[in-house]
Amino acid sequence: MIRNCSSVLYGSDACSWLQRRGQEISKSSCVPRYPSWRELISLVAAIVVAFAVLVVLPPFTYPIAHSVVIAGLLIFFASGLRIIRDDQVGVVTRKMLGPTMPQGQIIARKGEVGVQADTLMPALYWRNPIVWKIEKAPVTQIGENEIDVVESVDGEALPKGRILGDEVECNQFQDAKKFLENHGKKGPQVAHLRPGTYRINTKAFKVQKRSVTNVGEEKIGVVVALDGIPLPPGYIIAPRPEDGKSHKFFQDGQAFLDSDGYRGPQLDTLQPGRYYINPHLFNVTVDEIAEVPPGYVAVLRSNVGAELERSPFRPEKTAEKPVFNQAVHEEAEALLILDKNKRGIWAEPVAAGSLMPG
Repeated sequence: MIRNCSSVLYGSDACSWLQRRGQEISKSSCVPRYPSWRELISLVAAIVVAFAVLVVLPPFTYPIAHSVVIAGLLIFFASGLRIIRDDQVGVVTRKMLGPTMPQGQIIARKGEVGVQADTLMPALYWRNPIVWKIEKAPVTQIGENEIDVVESVDGEALPKGRILGDEVECNQFQDAKKFLENHGKKGPQVAHLRPGTYRINTKAFKVQKRSVTNVGEEKIGVVVALDGIPLPPGYIIAPRPEDGKSHKFFQDGQAFLDSDGYRGPQLDTLQPGRYYINPHLFNVTVDEIAEVPPGYVAVLRSNVGAELERSPFRPEKTAEKPVFNQAVHEEAEALLILDKNKRGIWAEPVAAGSLMPG
Protein backbone atom coordinates (compact mmCIF):
# COMPACT_ATOMS: atom_id res chain seq x y z
CA MET A 1 0.00 0.00 0.00
CA ILE A 2 1.52 3.33 -1.10
CA ARG A 3 0.28 6.26 0.95
CA ASN A 4 0.66 10.03 0.87
CA CYS A 5 1.89 10.16 -2.69
CA SER A 6 0.08 13.47 -3.10
CA SER A 7 1.77 16.82 -2.75
CA VAL A 8 1.09 20.51 -3.15
CA LEU A 9 2.56 20.71 -6.63
CA TYR A 10 2.04 17.42 -8.39
CA GLY A 11 0.11 15.04 -6.17
CA SER A 12 -2.56 14.08 -8.73
CA ASP A 13 0.02 13.47 -11.47
CA ALA A 14 2.07 11.20 -9.21
CA CYS A 15 -1.00 9.16 -8.27
CA SER A 16 -2.13 8.77 -11.86
CA TRP A 17 1.36 7.58 -12.79
CA LEU A 18 1.23 4.96 -10.02
CA GLN A 19 -2.23 3.85 -11.11
CA ARG A 20 -0.97 3.37 -14.67
CA ARG A 21 1.83 1.23 -13.26
CA GLY A 22 -0.73 -0.89 -11.42
CA GLN A 23 0.31 0.17 -7.91
CA GLU A 24 -2.25 -0.10 -5.11
CA ILE A 25 -2.91 3.27 -3.48
CA SER A 26 -5.53 4.57 -1.10
CA LYS A 27 -8.23 6.99 -2.29
CA SER A 28 -7.25 9.68 0.18
CA SER A 29 -3.64 9.68 -1.01
CA CYS A 30 -4.62 11.09 -4.41
CA VAL A 31 -6.13 14.27 -2.96
CA PRO A 32 -3.70 17.20 -3.47
CA ARG A 33 -2.20 18.31 -0.18
CA TYR A 34 -2.95 21.95 0.68
CA PRO A 35 -2.01 23.94 3.82
CA SER A 36 -4.18 23.20 6.86
CA TRP A 37 -6.60 25.75 8.33
CA ARG A 38 -4.20 26.44 11.19
CA GLU A 39 -1.45 27.30 8.72
CA LEU A 40 -3.81 29.53 6.76
CA ILE A 41 -4.92 31.34 9.94
CA SER A 42 -1.33 32.00 11.00
CA LEU A 43 -0.46 33.19 7.49
CA VAL A 44 -3.46 35.53 7.33
CA ALA A 45 -2.75 36.84 10.83
CA ALA A 46 0.83 37.70 9.90
CA ILE A 47 -0.34 39.51 6.76
CA VAL A 48 -2.98 41.48 8.70
CA VAL A 49 -0.49 42.53 11.39
CA ALA A 50 2.08 43.60 8.82
CA PHE A 51 -0.53 45.51 6.81
CA ALA A 52 -1.82 47.26 9.97
CA VAL A 53 1.68 48.37 10.89
CA LEU A 54 2.30 49.66 7.41
CA VAL A 55 -0.99 51.62 7.45
CA VAL A 56 -0.49 53.12 10.94
CA LEU A 57 3.09 54.15 10.29
CA PRO A 58 3.44 56.41 7.21
CA PRO A 59 6.34 55.29 5.05
CA PHE A 60 7.87 58.74 4.77
CA THR A 61 7.68 59.46 8.50
CA TYR A 62 8.91 56.06 9.68
CA PRO A 63 11.01 54.59 6.84
CA ILE A 64 13.11 52.43 9.19
CA ALA A 65 10.01 50.90 10.81
CA HIS A 66 8.59 50.09 7.38
CA SER A 67 11.82 48.43 6.33
CA VAL A 68 11.97 46.37 9.53
CA VAL A 69 8.36 45.20 9.12
CA ILE A 70 8.86 44.24 5.49
CA ALA A 71 12.14 42.44 6.26
CA GLY A 72 10.59 40.60 9.19
CA LEU A 73 7.64 39.53 7.05
CA LEU A 74 9.96 38.23 4.33
CA ILE A 75 12.07 36.34 6.86
CA PHE A 76 8.93 34.83 8.40
CA PHE A 77 7.73 33.59 5.01
CA ALA A 78 11.14 32.35 3.88
CA SER A 79 11.87 30.42 7.10
CA GLY A 80 8.58 28.53 6.74
CA LEU A 81 9.19 27.39 3.15
CA ARG A 82 10.70 23.99 2.48
CA ILE A 83 11.26 22.17 -0.82
CA ILE A 84 11.47 18.37 -0.50
CA ARG A 85 13.26 16.91 -3.50
CA ASP A 86 12.67 13.51 -5.06
CA ASP A 87 15.60 11.97 -3.18
CA GLN A 88 14.55 13.39 0.20
CA VAL A 89 12.04 12.78 2.98
CA GLY A 90 10.57 15.58 5.10
CA VAL A 91 10.62 14.85 8.84
CA VAL A 92 8.30 17.16 10.78
CA THR A 93 8.61 18.21 14.45
CA ARG A 94 5.96 20.20 16.28
CA LYS A 95 7.61 22.61 18.72
CA MET A 96 4.59 24.06 20.56
CA LEU A 97 0.82 24.72 20.57
CA GLY A 98 -0.25 21.10 20.59
CA PRO A 99 -1.34 18.34 22.99
CA THR A 100 1.23 16.46 25.05
CA MET A 101 2.15 12.88 24.19
CA PRO A 102 1.36 10.13 26.70
CA GLN A 103 4.17 9.12 29.04
CA GLY A 104 6.66 6.77 27.39
CA GLN A 105 5.67 7.71 23.83
CA ILE A 106 8.40 9.11 21.58
CA ILE A 107 6.75 9.58 18.17
CA ALA A 108 3.62 11.76 17.85
CA ARG A 109 0.71 10.12 16.05
CA LYS A 110 -2.11 12.67 16.44
CA GLY A 111 -0.38 16.02 16.11
CA GLU A 112 1.12 16.14 19.61
CA VAL A 113 4.21 18.18 20.38
CA GLY A 114 7.29 16.26 19.22
CA VAL A 115 8.52 14.32 16.19
CA GLN A 116 5.60 13.41 13.92
CA ALA A 117 5.06 9.90 12.57
CA ASP A 118 3.89 11.14 9.15
CA THR A 119 6.52 12.38 6.72
CA LEU A 120 6.41 14.83 3.80
CA MET A 121 6.61 13.65 0.21
CA PRO A 122 8.48 15.63 -2.50
CA ALA A 123 6.79 19.02 -2.92
CA LEU A 124 6.87 22.68 -1.87
CA TYR A 125 5.58 23.20 1.69
CA TRP A 126 4.98 26.14 3.99
CA ARG A 127 4.69 25.72 7.76
CA ASN A 128 4.53 28.28 10.53
CA PRO A 129 8.20 28.34 11.60
CA ILE A 130 7.24 29.25 15.17
CA VAL A 131 5.21 26.04 15.56
CA TRP A 132 6.82 23.58 13.13
CA LYS A 133 10.29 22.43 12.19
CA ILE A 134 10.92 20.57 8.93
CA GLU A 135 14.13 18.58 8.47
CA LYS A 136 15.27 16.94 5.25
CA ALA A 137 16.61 13.40 5.27
CA PRO A 138 17.86 11.36 2.30
CA VAL A 139 15.79 8.44 1.11
CA THR A 140 17.02 4.99 2.13
CA GLN A 141 18.73 3.31 -0.82
CA ILE A 142 19.81 -0.34 -0.62
CA GLY A 143 22.16 -1.85 -3.17
CA GLU A 144 21.90 -5.24 -4.84
CA ASN A 145 24.33 -6.90 -2.42
CA GLU A 146 22.92 -5.27 0.72
CA ILE A 147 20.04 -5.46 3.14
CA ASP A 148 18.97 -3.03 5.85
CA VAL A 149 18.14 -4.16 9.36
CA VAL A 150 15.62 -1.97 11.17
CA GLU A 151 15.26 -0.88 14.78
CA SER A 152 12.14 0.94 15.93
CA VAL A 153 12.55 3.88 18.29
CA ASP A 154 8.95 3.71 19.53
CA GLY A 155 6.32 1.02 19.98
CA GLU A 156 5.09 -1.56 22.45
CA ALA A 157 7.48 -3.50 24.67
CA LEU A 158 8.81 -6.83 23.43
CA PRO A 159 7.23 -9.92 24.97
CA LYS A 160 9.30 -11.76 27.57
CA GLY A 161 11.75 -14.14 26.00
CA ARG A 162 11.79 -12.41 22.62
CA ILE A 163 14.66 -10.35 21.22
CA LEU A 164 13.01 -9.15 17.97
CA GLY A 165 9.69 -7.47 17.20
CA ASP A 166 7.22 -9.34 14.99
CA GLU A 167 6.51 -8.06 11.50
CA VAL A 168 3.42 -5.82 11.15
CA GLU A 169 1.82 -4.15 8.15
CA CYS A 170 3.49 -0.75 7.69
CA ASN A 171 4.38 -0.52 3.99
CA GLN A 172 7.93 -1.73 4.67
CA PHE A 173 8.49 0.78 7.49
CA GLN A 174 7.48 3.69 5.25
CA ASP A 175 4.35 4.33 7.34
CA ALA A 176 5.45 4.88 10.95
CA LYS A 177 1.93 5.77 12.09
CA LYS A 178 0.52 2.51 10.75
CA PHE A 179 3.38 0.61 12.38
CA LEU A 180 2.49 2.04 15.78
CA GLU A 181 -1.26 1.59 15.31
CA ASN A 182 -0.73 -2.08 14.39
CA HIS A 183 1.04 -2.68 17.73
CA GLY A 184 4.57 -2.70 16.35
CA LYS A 185 7.24 -3.48 18.91
CA LYS A 186 10.10 -1.26 20.02
CA GLY A 187 13.61 -2.47 19.26
CA PRO A 188 15.18 -4.64 16.50
CA GLN A 189 12.70 -6.00 13.98
CA VAL A 190 12.23 -9.42 12.39
CA ALA A 191 11.45 -7.83 9.02
CA HIS A 192 14.28 -6.32 7.01
CA LEU A 193 14.56 -4.25 3.84
CA ARG A 194 15.71 -5.73 0.54
CA PRO A 195 17.34 -3.83 -2.35
CA GLY A 196 15.37 -0.77 -3.41
CA THR A 197 14.53 2.82 -2.45
CA TYR A 198 12.42 3.58 0.62
CA ARG A 199 11.00 6.77 2.17
CA ILE A 200 11.51 6.07 5.86
CA ASN A 201 11.12 8.39 8.83
CA THR A 202 14.67 8.29 10.16
CA LYS A 203 13.51 9.70 13.51
CA ALA A 204 11.16 6.73 14.00
CA PHE A 205 13.34 3.94 12.58
CA LYS A 206 17.07 3.36 12.68
CA VAL A 207 18.35 1.46 9.65
CA GLN A 208 21.74 -0.16 9.27
CA LYS A 209 23.23 -1.72 6.16
CA ARG A 210 24.41 -5.32 6.15
CA SER A 211 25.87 -7.50 3.43
CA VAL A 212 23.83 -10.30 1.92
CA THR A 213 24.74 -13.89 2.78
CA ASN A 214 26.78 -15.45 -0.02
CA VAL A 215 27.49 -19.18 0.00
CA GLY A 216 30.10 -20.00 -2.62
CA GLU A 217 30.73 -23.16 -4.52
CA GLU A 218 32.09 -26.12 -2.56
CA LYS A 219 30.72 -24.45 0.59
CA ILE A 220 27.71 -24.79 2.85
CA GLY A 221 25.91 -22.39 5.19
CA VAL A 222 25.22 -23.54 8.76
CA VAL A 223 22.38 -21.55 10.35
CA VAL A 224 21.82 -20.72 14.03
CA ALA A 225 18.52 -19.08 14.97
CA LEU A 226 18.86 -16.37 17.62
CA ASP A 227 15.13 -16.07 18.37
CA GLY A 228 12.22 -18.48 18.55
CA ILE A 229 11.01 -21.24 20.84
CA PRO A 230 13.67 -22.67 23.20
CA LEU A 231 14.97 -26.11 22.26
CA PRO A 232 13.22 -29.04 23.98
CA PRO A 233 15.25 -30.90 26.63
CA GLY A 234 17.75 -33.32 25.18
CA TYR A 235 17.93 -31.69 21.75
CA ILE A 236 21.19 -30.39 20.28
CA ILE A 237 19.93 -29.50 16.79
CA ALA A 238 16.60 -27.76 16.27
CA PRO A 239 14.04 -29.96 14.49
CA ARG A 240 12.22 -28.73 11.43
CA PRO A 241 9.06 -26.68 12.17
CA GLU A 242 6.01 -28.94 12.23
CA ASP A 243 3.75 -26.36 10.60
CA GLY A 244 5.55 -26.78 7.29
CA LYS A 245 5.25 -23.07 6.38
CA SER A 246 8.09 -22.18 4.05
CA HIS A 247 10.55 -19.62 5.38
CA LYS A 248 12.30 -19.48 1.98
CA PHE A 249 15.66 -20.66 3.24
CA PHE A 250 15.52 -18.44 6.35
CA GLN A 251 14.83 -15.32 4.25
CA ASP A 252 11.32 -14.96 5.73
CA GLY A 253 11.95 -14.64 9.43
CA GLN A 254 8.29 -14.09 10.37
CA ALA A 255 7.25 -17.31 8.62
CA PHE A 256 9.95 -19.15 10.58
CA LEU A 257 8.63 -17.79 13.89
CA ASP A 258 4.96 -18.30 12.96
CA SER A 259 5.65 -21.98 12.29
CA ASP A 260 7.07 -22.37 15.82
CA GLY A 261 10.68 -22.43 14.75
CA TYR A 262 13.23 -23.25 17.43
CA ARG A 263 16.21 -21.16 18.33
CA GLY A 264 19.65 -22.72 18.12
CA PRO A 265 21.49 -24.68 15.38
CA GLN A 266 19.16 -25.62 12.54
CA LEU A 267 18.85 -28.94 10.77
CA ASP A 268 18.44 -27.30 7.35
CA THR A 269 21.51 -25.83 5.71
CA LEU A 270 22.13 -23.32 2.89
CA GLN A 271 23.39 -24.52 -0.46
CA PRO A 272 25.55 -22.31 -2.73
CA GLY A 273 23.77 -19.08 -3.63
CA ARG A 274 22.81 -15.59 -2.43
CA TYR A 275 20.40 -15.14 0.47
CA TYR A 276 18.73 -12.05 1.97
CA ILE A 277 18.78 -13.10 5.62
CA ASN A 278 18.31 -10.90 8.69
CA PRO A 279 21.54 -11.25 10.71
CA HIS A 280 19.68 -10.16 13.86
CA LEU A 281 17.58 -13.34 13.60
CA PHE A 282 19.93 -15.87 12.00
CA ASN A 283 23.66 -16.29 12.34
CA VAL A 284 25.09 -17.99 9.24
CA THR A 285 28.52 -19.59 9.22
CA VAL A 286 29.92 -20.59 5.84
CA ASP A 287 32.03 -23.76 6.02
CA GLU A 288 33.92 -25.86 3.53
CA ILE A 289 32.26 -29.10 2.49
CA ALA A 290 33.96 -32.27 3.71
CA GLU A 291 35.72 -34.27 1.02
CA VAL A 292 36.58 -37.94 1.46
CA PRO A 293 39.76 -38.71 -0.53
CA PRO A 294 40.14 -41.95 -2.50
CA GLY A 295 41.10 -44.92 -0.36
CA TYR A 296 39.26 -43.61 2.70
CA VAL A 297 35.78 -43.74 4.13
CA ALA A 298 34.02 -41.32 6.45
CA VAL A 299 32.43 -42.44 9.69
CA LEU A 300 29.52 -40.20 10.66
CA ARG A 301 28.08 -39.49 14.07
CA SER A 302 24.57 -38.04 14.04
CA ASN A 303 23.51 -35.43 16.62
CA VAL A 304 19.90 -35.39 15.46
CA GLY A 305 17.09 -37.84 15.88
CA ALA A 306 15.72 -39.92 18.72
CA GLU A 307 18.01 -41.00 21.52
CA LEU A 308 19.08 -44.61 21.71
CA GLU A 309 17.13 -46.66 24.20
CA ARG A 310 19.13 -47.95 27.10
CA SER A 311 18.85 -51.65 27.83
CA PRO A 312 17.80 -52.62 31.36
CA PHE A 313 20.54 -55.26 31.37
CA ARG A 314 24.03 -54.44 32.49
CA PRO A 315 27.00 -56.30 31.00
CA GLU A 316 28.92 -58.62 33.24
CA LYS A 317 32.49 -57.90 34.10
CA THR A 318 34.93 -59.31 31.61
CA ALA A 319 37.84 -61.41 32.63
CA GLU A 320 41.23 -59.84 32.92
CA LYS A 321 42.60 -62.32 30.40
CA PRO A 322 40.81 -62.66 27.03
CA VAL A 323 38.60 -65.71 26.71
CA PHE A 324 37.54 -66.79 23.26
CA ASN A 325 34.20 -68.15 24.37
CA GLN A 326 33.28 -64.96 26.25
CA ALA A 327 29.65 -63.81 25.74
CA VAL A 328 28.99 -60.73 23.64
CA HIS A 329 26.38 -58.56 25.30
CA GLU A 330 24.62 -57.22 22.19
CA GLU A 331 21.42 -56.66 24.14
CA ALA A 332 23.19 -54.37 26.58
CA GLU A 333 25.43 -52.48 24.17
CA ALA A 334 24.71 -50.85 20.82
CA LEU A 335 27.73 -48.97 19.45
CA LEU A 336 26.59 -48.56 15.86
CA ILE A 337 23.15 -47.67 14.56
CA LEU A 338 21.37 -48.73 11.41
CA ASP A 339 18.40 -46.35 11.77
CA LYS A 340 19.46 -42.92 10.49
CA ASN A 341 16.61 -41.33 12.42
CA LYS A 342 18.43 -42.01 15.67
CA ARG A 343 21.46 -40.40 17.21
CA GLY A 344 24.78 -42.12 17.30
CA ILE A 345 27.45 -43.50 15.01
CA TRP A 346 26.17 -44.71 11.66
CA ALA A 347 26.93 -48.31 10.88
CA GLU A 348 27.31 -47.55 7.17
CA PRO A 349 30.37 -45.42 6.30
CA VAL A 350 30.45 -42.89 3.48
CA ALA A 351 32.53 -43.71 0.45
CA ALA A 352 35.09 -41.45 -1.21
CA GLY A 353 33.81 -38.17 -2.68
CA SER A 354 32.40 -34.87 -1.53
CA LEU A 355 30.23 -34.82 1.57
CA MET A 356 27.79 -32.07 2.51
CA PRO A 357 27.56 -31.92 6.31
CA GLY A 358 24.20 -30.94 7.66
